Amino acid sequence: MEYLYRLRDECILIKLCDEAIEFLENHHEFQKSAQVGLIKLERIYYKNDSIYTRTKKIMEKNPDEEKFKHIYFVEDSQNVVAALVDKVLKNCSQKHKIKATLLQVYHHAIHNRYYMAKDLIMKAKLQHTIGKQQIANQICFNRSIVQIGLSAFRTGLFDECFKVLEHVCQSPKLKESLAQGMSSHTKNQEKTLEEELEEKKRFIPPHLQINLEVLDCVFMTTSMLLEIPNISQNKFTIKQNVISRNFRKLIDQYDSKGIQFMAQNSRDYIVFAARNLH
Repeated sequence: MEYLYRLRDECILIKLCDEAIEFLENHHEFQKSAQVGLIKLERIYYKNDSIYTRTKKIMEKNPDEEKFKHIYFVEDSQNVVAALVDKVLKNCSQKHKIKATLLQVYHHAIHNRYYMAKDLIMKAKLQHTIGKQQIANQICFNRSIVQIGLSAFRTGLFDECFKVLEHVCQSPKLKESLAQGMSSHTKNQEKTLEEELEEKKRFIPPHLQINLEVLDCVFMTTSMLLEIPNISQNKFTIKQNVISRNFRKLIDQYDSKGIQFMAQNSRDYIVFAARNLH
C-alpha cells in the first residue's frame, strides 16, 4: 500500500513539469523545455485512457475527498503524447528522440492502435539500429514490441501477433530483455558485484512491468491457432512444416506423460484446447 500511495506523487511531478515547460518556453529555452517534456512523457505513456475515465467516475461520487486533490488528468492522451514527442524530436539529441518515439509506440499499442504503432516503429527504422543504442533504449524497444504483439492479439490479428512475439517469447533471456528480473539461465553465469548492481538498477518498477504469464498465454494461444490447422493439413506429408517449435515441444511433453490430471495453469488449458481443436 505504501508503494501505491507513493505513486500518487507522480501527479504532483507532472503538474510541476507543466509549470516548468511553460516557464522555459516563455524564456525561449526550447531544448530544456523538451527535456522536461520527456520527463512528463515517461510518467503518462503507460497509462490507458480507461484509468482516467474510472478515476473521474470515482471522483464524481466523492468530490470532497482530500486524496483526489492532486490527481492529474489527461483529456486527450493521444494528442498530448504526440505533442510531447514532437517537442523532443525538434529539440533533443538522438538518444532522446529514439526514447520518445518508442514511448509513443507503446502508448499506441496499449490503446489497440496496432497499425499506427507498427507504422511508427517501421518509419523510424529502429529495428536495424537498436542493437547499437543504449541498453535503456533497447529495453524500451523490447517492451514496445511486446505491447504491439499484445495489441495485435486483442484486435484479432493472430498471424501478426505470432510474427511479432516469436523472437521475443522464444528467447531464453526474456526477463532480461524486458528488465523484469533475471532468468535461471543467467543466474548460473558468474558476474561481478558491479555488473549485478548495474543490471538491478535497470529493472523496471513493478507498476510498469508486463505480465509474463499473460504474454506466454497469448503467444501459446496464437501458436495453437496457427499450428493445429497446420498439423491437420500436413498429416500425410513427409516434410512436415513447423510453425512454432515451442508449441510442438509443449504438446510432445504432455503426450509423453503417462497420467494427465486436470488443468492447473494456462499452459495446461491451452494443451487441452489444442487437442479438442485438433
